[in-house]
Amino acid sequence: MELSAKEQALVLGAAQAYFETLRALDTLAASKAEEAALKRQHQQAQARLDNGASSITDVLDAQAAYDNANANRKLTERKVDDAYEALARLTKQDYSSIEGIAHRLPVVTPVPNEASAWVSQAVQQNLSLLASNFAVTAAEKTNQQRKAGFAPSLDAVASYRHGDNDNFGYSNPTDFGRSGYRGDIAQRSIGLELNIPLYSGGMTRSQVREATERLAQSEDERDDRRREVVQNTRNLHRAVNSDIEQVSARRQTILSSQASVKANTVGRELGSRNTADVLNAQRQLYNVVREYNNARYDYIIDTLKLKEAAGTLSPADLADLAMYLTNNYDPDRDFLPPDAREQT
Repeated sequence: MELSAKEQALVLGAAQAYFETLRALDTLAASKAEEAALKRQHQQAQARLDNGASSITDVLDAQAAYDNANANRKLTERKVDDAYEALARLTKQDYSSIEGIAHRLPVVTPVPNEASAWVSQAVQQNLSLLASNFAVTAAEKTNQQRKAGFAPSLDAVASYRHGDNDNFGYSNPTDFGRSGYRGDIAQRSIGLELNIPLYSGGMTRSQVREATERLAQSEDERDDRRREVVQNTRNLHRAVNSDIEQVSARRQTILSSQASVKANTVGRELGSRNTADVLNAQRQLYNVVREYNNARYDYIIDTLKLKEAAGTLSPADLADLAMYLTNNYDPDRDFLPPDAREQT
């Protein structure tokens, strides 16, 4: 069981480190794209000001938006470096790039999709809970052994002795001719021996008290761990289903946000919108892109955590994910889903 627990911890740890690195890379790509888009807006606002078609306010708004995007991009670059460091520490290997996960990765509900089924499985198979159960069993045995020190014991006893008269304490005259004969004697006995420990000192009592306290403690820890496992399993089941909804909703919102950027840009040219409207639409687009990618990686990691809680996580789960890794992954291109790339 200890080996299985270590294997599950390794599988989950490796997966988390890997997909957190991909999350950081996609976040950086979105930040770079946002910075570039807002830089263009600033340049356009400056050009419109030079031509008398815009105000200094538009230029300042665009400058502020660009400066903020520039600062965010620098922050996400550090987070990418941190993620690579964490991955290298875990795998004992340095990376300059890694394979990305394709957007075609199926985002499906857990099977079965009833929280009660996952909870039932977790109660039976969760490795940390099984360890707590074993600890209680061991404490019960120790407690029983300690209490046995107070219990009466009934033993069967048997003996056999063989010798002559003198061996058994009989006195014989020296003149055997006058007083009898000197002969061999065999003595056999069998019976039951009852031992009742009226008092054996304070050690046994102290050992019993200590064993009882340890049993109570292990039972409390087991019960607390069980409640924690049940709660965690239910939370993860809800999280996975929420992640699925978020992936679908955010992917659709990317397309509508792209349409909003185009509509506001055209509206500015027609005079019905201003630069602030375009800037807000741009920021909204890249916020949604980041939320979409966050939902994707949350779904992957939460699904693995749910399987760990149920005690079923194995290297085969990583092999299933590896089928959707792509070696030509380019974060600056692939941070967007394919249908959204077509709109840029």
